[in-house]
Amino acid sequence: MVSGKTSGRDIGRLFTSVVIAMTMWTSSSVAQATVRPEDAWVGSDAWRYLQAVGGLASARRDSVPLPWVIDSAPRRLSFRGLSLRSDWNSDLPYGRGDASAWGGVGSNVQVMSVAAMRLGPLRVRLAPFAWWSANEAFRMIPAGPTPYSHPALGWTMDLPQRLGASAVARLDPGESELELVAFGLRLAATSATTMVGPGREHTFLLASEAGGFPRLEAGVPAFRPGPWLGTFSGRMAWGRLTQTAWAPQRRDGARLGTFLEGWWRSPGEGHLELGAGRFYHYDWSGWNTGIFPKLFGSIFKDKQVYEGGESDNQLIAAWGRLRIPEAGLEFSAELGKNDRSADLRDFGNELEHNSGWIASARKVWRRGKAALWAVDLSAASQRIPELEIYRGQAFNYEHGPITQGHTQRGQLLGTMLLEGGGGGAVRVDRYTSAGRISVMAASRSLANARVQAVPGSLLRQEWSLGAEWMTRTRLGEFLIGAAGVRDAGRFPAGGDARSARVTLGYRWVP
Repeated sequence: MVSGKTSGRDIGRLFTSVVIAMTMWTSSSVAQATVRPEDAWVGSDAWRYLQAVGGLASARRDSVPLPWVIDSAPRRLSFRGLSLRSDWNSDLPYGRGDASAWGGVGSNVQVMSVAAMRLGPLRVRLAPFAWWSANEAFRMIPAGPTPYSHPALGWTMDLPQRLGASAVARLDPGESELELVAFGLRLAATSATTMVGPGREHTFLLASEAGGFPRLEAGVPAFRPGPWLGTFSGRMAWGRLTQTAWAPQRRDGARLGTFLEGWWRSPGEGHLELGAGRFYHYDWSGWNTGIFPKLFGSIFKDKQVYEGGESDNQLIAAWGRLRIPEAGLEFSAELGKNDRSADLRDFGNELEHNSGWIASARKVWRRGKAALWAVDLSAASQRIPELEIYRGQAFNYEHGPITQGHTQRGQLLGTMLLEGGGGGAVRVDRYTSAGRISVMAASRSLANARVQAVPGSLLRQEWSLGAEWMTRTRLGEFLIGAAGVRDAGRFPAGGDARSARVTLGYRWVP
């Protein structure tokens, strides 16, 4: 929701988008429609659906009616579309699925244009993103080091309640990407949205809430050492993360964000997938060769942090995903930690320390000849177990000594379900060749008091319910949406807070 300077992370997200689009394009094409580059981003409707049913080949074979168009980039740089979106929030800042834009109180406007080309192994997508927010005043929770800081986490995270006292605007690279694919490798400079982990919307290390960040990426999309060994894939990324003016212990304006992820897919249809990833935060030292080995830092106690060496913050996660395309089913689970263990014994015996988990399920099915339905369920928790009696704990995305936390320009890099104690989300979609109808609901626990570990009795609950209708016509795609939010117990002395959200959107595709 909040935007900042172009960074390596933005470059990495862009690379991921291209990788996904390439995978989809080389798989096959879909009957009755085509997914254009701007529709194939990580986290998009097309991406979530196609993964659940086994890719584009399955969709084409079954003649599924989809509201997407699949189209590879042309050989010359060509205009591919223009998206406009306007959101209005009545009483609280709220935003879901609006990339790096800040969804403040009052009016919010987003604009993105897309141009793309393909020249042999080189793919280019230019998708700059501009947004403006009225950022009107609202009743904030009085806490934190500044009036705009997060009331509970403002000392350890750059997660402000409001971006200052006036309207805000920004232009950034958005979903832009430059990608080279050759000799089984992929290299990219990107700013596109990316996800790390098995979930479709909610993942531990990198979700899609904060949009992309500028980065460099290098990866191996598919390595098959033998017919019975399955398929291996992985990528590394180095990017530049920025902060807001209300970050605690404001640093030099940027951090190095570097991550590594690896996947193994079972032989044959690859229904079982296992993976792991790491994410490190460092103080920014510029683009130089010294940034590349930093993502291989120690998992255990070492001189780097404990004896006055270079400061860093680490997140590590492992996950699994089971896909049953013939039944339209998918299940995933993920466990992540945000601390460095003292040794292997500490890691094994206190695996729950400063940890959290996410579990997701997805079901896709056909109803009649013209409609397709999908249901997504997610649950997450960073429970504070009895171990807290003997050893202090923190929220997963809090950090120290680099106190900006796991954020980019004031927004979480991970799932919003783990901002506090945990939560759950459900999404129901109905697709036809002419559009989509969606209903989304979520609940999450939040804290508004600063303590080292917050028991469940001190957490407040935020509830949200929304619906969207997208229809495709000869004039373009039109989107209408509405949502309501109830923040129960937001003000200990003044009760709950409620807010409404209205969304209007339009996409023109030539």
